[in-house]
Amino acid sequence: MYQCEAKPERVDAEEIIYQLLGCVFGDFTDNINRTVPNLPMNKSKKTYNALRRIGFQTTAQQVYMVKEI
Repeated sequence: MYQCEAKPERVDAEEIIYQLLGCVFGDFTDNINRTVPNLPMNKSKKTYNALRRIGFQTTAQQVYMVKEI
């Protein structure tokens, strides 16, 4: 999954996100890996929190580095 958002001003935004996640990932009864690459934690805070609550874990992170020459 690359994007999962609801309009932030909706009062039912979290319920919409959970519904979308259920449609995309199913009921977790099959033994497959599910991946969400590059989810912006601050911009997609509701989606990030929902994923954490249903058991997703961070396995890799990106780091922005600059080397001065």
